[in-house]
Amino acid sequence: WYDMFREKRGRTSVGVSDLALEDIAHFLAASAAAGEVQSSDNGLTAAQTLKLGSEDIKAFYSEAALAMPGNKDAEQIKEWIWEQTELGRTLRSLRPICMASEDNAVKHIGQLTLVPHTHWHLAGGSP
Repeated sequence: WYDMFREKRGRTSVGVSDLALEDIAHFLAASAAAGEVQSSDNGLTAAQTLKLGSEDIKAFYSEAALAMPGNKDAEQIKEWIWEQTELGRTLRSLRPICMASEDNAVKHIGQLTLVPHTHWHLAGGSP
């Protein structure tokens, strides 16, 4: 679906991290499993990998959803990502991990950008 979106639109917002989506997914899953944001060996800090990587993979899912049949609106896509996908579950599980981090940059990402505020209740509580 993502490829169809990119072909039809002729552009994508995926790629800001310059990381492969598989590497991003592995980093996010490993961080969630370890209970702490993992260090990275990709030339970015852990916080940069978390921020840029999560933005890339969220854009990938969103763009794929836009190409799927059914003309989903933004709210339906957000609900699908955050409530029905492994990506949503993984990022929701990372929010409290980030909030407990001693790395202020990681903590900031967890507080403000990792999970939309409309889904904080699914990610272990309030701000």
